[in-house]
Amino acid sequence: MSKDVIRPLTSAVADLPTYYTGLVLGVVKALSGPPRIASVMAERFKMALDTTLNVPLVRVPDSRQMTRTRVVNVDRSCTPLEAFKATGRVLHLDSEVMDSVPVCTERVVSMSFINLGKLVRTEKLDEELAQYGKKLICDPVALAALSIAEPDFDDSHPYCTLWRDSHGNWCMVSFSVWLGERTAEVSYCGTFCGQTDWFPVEDMIAES
Repeated sequence: MSKDVIRPLTSAVADLPTYYTGLVLGVVKALSGPPRIASVMAERFKMALDTTLNVPLVRVPDSRQMTRTRVVNVDRSCTPLEAFKATGRVLHLDSEVMDSVPVCTERVVSMSFINLGKLVRTEKLDEELAQYGKKLICDPVALAALSIAEPDFDDSHPYCTLWRDSHGNWCMVSFSVWLGERTAEVSYCGTFCGQTDWFPVEDMIAES
């Protein structure tokens, strides 16, 4: 197969995981014809994997984008306010938003953190994470527990999670260093997020 035929495949298969890329190229190399045909065949093969075989095609995060998995023991007997106070951080808590903080029940929470490296519209965050096969962990109290277990983690990985209140407003809790002090903030969220934020995530479970 000529280089002119291989070249258009670069963009067509660049977003495939490595173990799919070789398979796609193997199929397309068996074909002969103009470059346009090769590109179309690669795209159709991707669609077959995603729809007919129900295999989601996801991006693989760079090692600099993803942290190791952390396992956190969470005290569920305390209120969110008590959990935040227990961190010993400087607190910036909006009372209205505090009323909407999600309350979870898991006493042991496993989470990794991902950084998207760009600004993302808040309402599109779930879609962005799904491209990596991840979903957001919305557990502010678990993040407070992590802050106690690893108080210096957010020195280099400022982290946060988001949720919507009963009125549909986006809210967030963030753990970071501000003016030399470790802080925890609960507030309404702006239109964009993600430039330097690290989000707690877990793997998406494929529907059967």
